[in-house]
Amino acid sequence: MNPWQRFVAHMARPEPTTPLALFRICVGTIVFGTILASVLSGGVDILWLTDADGGYNTFRSKQWIVRWLGGHNAFTVWVLVWTCMLSALGVATGTLTRASALVCGQTFLALMSLAPGTGGSHDRLITNALWLLVLIPAGTTLSVDARWRTGRWRDDTPRPAWGRTLLVFQICLVYTSAGLHKLGVSWFPWGGYLAVHYALLDPTWSRLDITMLPAVAWFSPLTRFGTALSWFWEVTFAVSAWWLGTGRAERRLERLGSQPTSWQRLRHPDIRNLYVLVGVTMHVVLLVFMELGPFSLVTMSFYFGLYRHHELVRWLPGGRNDAA
Repeated sequence: MNPWQRFVAHMARPEPTTPLALFRICVGTIVFGTILASVLSGGVDILWLTDADGGYNTFRSKQWIVRWLGGHNAFTVWVLVWTCMLSALGVATGTLTRASALVCGQTFLALMSLAPGTGGSHDRLITNALWLLVLIPAGTTLSVDARWRTGRWRDDTPRPAWGRTLLVFQICLVYTSAGLHKLGVSWFPWGGYLAVHYALLDPTWSRLDITMLPAVAWFSPLTRFGTALSWFWEVTFAVSAWWLGTGRAERRLERLGSQPTSWQRLRHPDIRNLYVLVGVTMHVVLLVFMELGPFSLVTMSFYFGLYRHHELVRWLPGGRNDAA
């Protein structure tokens, strides 16, 4: 086969969609929780309602849905809030999955347009994730759609793998581009590897008061190591996708069998697991020490795309018997 034929065959190879379903559940839950937190904390009134409606927002959004609903006013804001939350529940439960993802993505975009200066990169990653859920077959298992169609919550019917490939491409693009954009001197040896040190102590982002930690002997070496490791990890994250895409993960599992010994694991490390371990550790640190919204949660949801159905199904109820 020529390169194009190999590419098409690679994208069309059949596999169950469990990774897509777990990704869908995470994204829907994260969006629902994000909007609900804004409602419960009073953030809707402060950030999105205009001063004419008792809020603090002096910006007037002209986004097309906002204009279609009658302009930037209290009615429009609350319609968008409740529609986004309900459609996010539809995404999480897999109810009319593609339609729910489309509505959720568009209403989320409209909400973010109400106060553009208050968002962040996670907003764009969330809308990218929701658009992917419109395209990929993420509602075919672990969903209400599957229950309606087959009478069961799980449907392991193989479908083309291009959907999972899109998830892997997206997360590789996020990390690689983020690493390549980190060109400040504090990320490199000649800047003392101080980027993480500065970020953790920046009062704009800090969740906790850790101003006493720089006096602790281990703090500076740890943050320097974290700076060097995180930059290298980001710019080389595509190595984990290469490990997956070349079939090395599959061949390793075949060699080791279903119950590899500790010595076998040591001799044949799974590159994906190493990268995922670093990523989870990094994002947990960000969640604990920094106020970055749902960035870490939505980013980690893409990790499901790095694993195939048979590698994930053992963690589902009754999945160990299926995997065996």
